[in-house]
Amino acid sequence: MGEDLIMLLNFESDSIEEVIIKLKKSSSASKEYISSSIQFLMDWNSAKPLFKVMSSGTTGKAKEMHFDRDSLVRSAMITIKTFDLKAGNVLFHALPLSFIAGKMMLVRAIIAKTKLILVNPSANPLEDLDIKIDFAAFTPHQLQNILSNSPEKLNLIDTIIIGGSKLDSLSEIKLQVFDCKAYESFGMSETLTHFAIRKLNKSDLNSGFEVLNGF
Repeated sequence: MGEDLIMLLNFESDSIEEVIIKLKKSSSASKEYISSSIQFLMDWNSAKPLFKVMSSGTTGKAKEMHFDRDSLVRSAMITIKTFDLKAGNVLFHALPLSFIAGKMMLVRAIIAKTKLILVNPSANPLEDLDIKIDFAAFTPHQLQNILSNSPEKLNLIDTIIIGGSKLDSLSEIKLQVFDCKAYESFGMSETLTHFAIRKLNKSDLNSGFEVLNGF
């Protein structure tokens, strides 16, 4: 991985305290991203009962909401079961921590005891990827840039989900040639990220969304 890599965090073998110490020692240029990661992990480790979430403002004025810890755990568990995530898997995290999607990637890694590659959010976070990944989440904007500039990198990933806004039809067509399993997710801040998914490749292109078990 290149300079966009912040760190490989290992929730399989390290405690949250050890992960926090490792992050504090990081020399990454993205101090704000590191600080946000540390703060969330400290809050989580302290058994904080409520977590603040800001809506994206996509469908209206951005607003502040609060969710209890158990709700975040339940949402993470549904994703873990849906995509069969296991301890030792490698997750790829390149989403802003200011929104729920970024927070939930951390929660999934903690709950499933996976490894987590933390990368500065950028238009093309896969540019320097050179290792296999089990699960990754991207916005449509990121996927469009990946398809235009580093499409071959998608074959290094087993499963990707795309969410945050509607995926364009051209990107969906381009995805058909890749080995990865790609899904469009449907959800919002109010539902703690996705509650339904639609298979994007190696399936009927006209297939609809399916609500995940547990919602």
